[in-house]
Amino acid sequence: MARSNGSVIHGPPQQQNHSCRDGKHIMVGGEFCVNLRGLDHYSEHGYKGKLSGDPMGGYDSPSTQSSDCSIHFNQSTQWVTIPYSFNRGIVHRGDLPH
Repeated sequence: MARSNGSVIHGPPQQQNHSCRDGKHIMVGGEFCVNLRGLDHYSEHGYKGKLSGDPMGGYDSPSTQSSDCSIHFNQSTQWVTIPYSFNRGIVHRGDLPH
């Protein structure tokens, strides 16, 4: 994060998440979630749900988990769920809640 002279906070242009293991340790479960509404999502829910009172910011885990580690997109909430997977790298815009 960086603050300009006008007290405006600027987030990083991108974020990265890497799931790397040495092959001996198996990664079991877990997921990376990001909301595509960006700053509008923060305006509604606040950071970690402080405005809406919902610490999950409207996120609901997909009712079904795919066995092939594919991405799930919830059209109505704009949440994207990406299961953790061996050697998976995720890059997204820095202003997206995750």
